[in-house]
Amino acid sequence: MGGRGDIRLGEGDPRSITLPVLGVITVREDTRRLRRLLRCGPDGRPRAKILFVTVAFERGHWVLLVTTSAPAFHPAMCHKPSGQVVGIDLGLSAFLVAARSNREELERVPPPKALLAARPRLQRTDRELSRKQPGSARRRQALTKRRELRARRGDTAPFSP
Repeated sequence: MGGRGDIRLGEGDPRSITLPVLGVITVREDTRRLRRLLRCGPDGRPRAKILFVTVAFERGHWVLLVTTSAPAFHPAMCHKPSGQVVGIDLGLSAFLVAARSNREELERVPPPKALLAARPRLQRTDRELSRKQPGSARRRQALTKRRELRARRGDTAPFSP
């Protein structure tokens, strides 16, 4: 369905990707938006093109990363530039801070409640890990416990105390 001939999306099942060596893979998310982009436009050519698909095992789950080259949005769908620049900082004490170049803070978003609730447990697992002897079996167990807890919360960076 457009793109590269050896990578196909949604044949039979809308939540599937067909890869050359692996065959048909069922995915969690619907591929409808991507299939729409790969459909041919009025000129008979596809609007987007699949460059490659990366298969990775991250945090106990298989992940497919589909890299595409897509056209820019239609001008009517884009925001008009206002002339003012806003910077966004993703941090640990605040989830997100938006500010202007003159350091005028526009908005501060607190972290999600699930992350705040898990904070003591995350800190405890970090402390337990730091007490283990490098290279020991107990350290590997503590690392596994910490990875599982952080993967559940979608967090990779340590908290600042």
